[in-house]
Amino acid sequence: MAIKGQPGAGKTLLLKYLVLSWAREKLNSSSNEYVPILLELYRLNEIEISGLNIEVLKQKLVEALDRDDFPKANSFVEQSLEKGKLFLLFDGLDEVKSLIRTQVVQAINDLLDKYDKCRAIITCRAAVYHNDFAESVDKTLDIKEFSDRQMRLFLEAWKSEMPPEKSIDQLIQTLRDRPLIMELARNPLMLTIVAHLYTQPAFVLPQSRSDFYQESTHILLNQWQNNFNQYKESAHKRRVLQHLALFAQDNASKQQKDDLSLDYQIVLEQIQKVLPDLNLNPETDTQPILR
Repeated sequence: MAIKGQPGAGKTLLLKYLVLSWAREKLNSSSNEYVPILLELYRLNEIEISGLNIEVLKQKLVEALDRDDFPKANSFVEQSLEKGKLFLLFDGLDEVKSLIRTQVVQAINDLLDKYDKCRAIITCRAAVYHNDFAESVDKTLDIKEFSDRQMRLFLEAWKSEMPPEKSIDQLIQTLRDRPLIMELARNPLMLTIVAHLYTQPAFVLPQSRSDFYQESTHILLNQWQNNFNQYKESAHKRRVLQHLALFAQDNASKQQKDDLSLDYQIVLEQIQKVLPDLNLNPETDTQPILR
């Protein structure tokens, strides 16, 4: 099965949920069902284009288990593929470098053709997916945007975070009064950002998308998952991202097959061009600013 959707629609979360559901059921059952392996496809970006094949893909599956200290992962993957006992979850085809994406698609198709008893799900952003796995999957599904009812159910989880003077009903009515923002908020990630912003007593939901994006960017750079953000100078990150966005737009036809990704080496080179303007050292500060 192939699953496509917009950024933030929940594709990765869906695959993680499937793995978690399997683990919970496995605790209460000894049945020998399909064992899921989640492989983030961006991990293939380090492979040379000439080396992308079934064997490399199998090794990446082994490494996915190794990261969780799975015993004898190599022999388990080999035997389970032969027996058709794996549930292969390939996440984020769009995160594969465009220069090698065709070869990655071919390797996955070859793997699924050879081990056709195994189940598989491949996820990809809708804008990047071009029916690449039509010969290998039975279905291609789209993750739909939230309905009004689903938005309300989603926001229930934020009820306890709302200040006394605000409510879910008020937020939904505010969104209805701002149809451009309402359209964005039907995306799970964007609705999460809306809800997070709305829990702040002084926050007023903007009327325009540009103002909303400004607020959202501020949250993502300054507050969102701050515990994982090792580089704390958000102004520096903003400047770097602005440069990369402009570079990607101006050079899509020259450097990439699309304007949705940039080669990692190109990213490093472009960051190094910006850092002197920020009084930073390209040799020592390029890697830290990515964290």
